Amino acid sequence: MKNFILIVLCLGLTTVPCLAASWKNIFPLKTTRAEVFKLLGEPKPFQVTGGEYFEVGNDRVFIRWTLANCFGKKLIIDEESAGPDALVHEIRVEPKNPKQNEYEEQVRQFLEIVKQKDCVGPRLGSCGLFDNRFGFGYSRSDLGITKLEYFADHVEGSSWRRRLKPCSTDIPKPIS
Repeated sequence: MKNFILIVLCLGLTTVPCLAASWKNIFPLKTTRAEVFKLLGEPKPFQVTGGEYFEVGNDRVFIRWTLANCFGKKLIIDEESAGPDALVHEIRVEPKNPKQNEYEEQVRQFLEIVKQKDCVGPRLGSCGLFDNRFGFGYSRSDLGITKLEYFADHVEGSSWRRRLKPCSTDIPKPIS
């Protein structure tokens, strides 16, 4: 029923792109690491915390990975353990210029659908709003939108987790 309501809402917004838990044809729990590399190219190392990110236009894109068909001790796996068949678990987009980016309209649509007001106020400084019903969230500061996150909605994520089996070893080695 929730998916039906979202589809109806999306059809009603024909003049603007529909909200979905995807970013530039990358879908959580569906798109593989190999497919991401084809779309975005090779990632760059992120020196601050380790890991990697992709430079895409005026954005830094961070992706968290998960195993495609089983789970180990952790749901999220690091880049070294993620083989080409690892799935996107979450996408985090950080605009380099929060004041001037393409995401204001998407956030406006999200707020309209979830019937929320934007969280920025003169005393807040920075804030975020995330909704697992839609697999989307954002953070903003006085500078503008600072982060967007795309993830599987609650129904899809729960269904996917129920289908997984434990891995025969904790984290299988990636196949090169």
